[in-house]
Amino acid sequence: MDLLLRPWRLYSDSSGRSRRSEFWLFYLLKYGPLFPLGFVMGMFDAGGTEPPAFLGAAGVIFLLWLLATFVPSITLLARRLHDFDASGKWLLASFVPYLGFLAVIVIGLVPGTKGENGRGEDPRGLDPDAMAEVFE
Repeated sequence: MDLLLRPWRLYSDSSGRSRRSEFWLFYLLKYGPLFPLGFVMGMFDAGGTEPPAFLGAAGVIFLLWLLATFVPSITLLARRLHDFDASGKWLLASFVPYLGFLAVIVIGLVPGTKGENGRGEDPRGLDPDAMAEVFE
């Protein structure tokens, strides 16, 4: 549950690192409800007649959800880039039309550096050297 709520708690903090599981859980939460909503909206809109009144309300909900998740997704992308020791400036690649979608997927798939890097401690816990010292 902590991984699910962490992007919301740290919505304004782009320092530090984030795990891949945190990233994918957030994006599943962000886009998961939008796919069925978009499908229903498209199904009613394709009829060619006057769209039902709830279609406008669904569009407003769609837009509000995207706006509410915009800042947390940007800071999460920056922390995810920090996990594999890349600059947060690379998140600008996510705004490039068509290629931005691929950039977000790559950012989510690249494994982080093990142990501490220049951006912070390993979000998975102790680094391997510290674990070796504990068990010696």
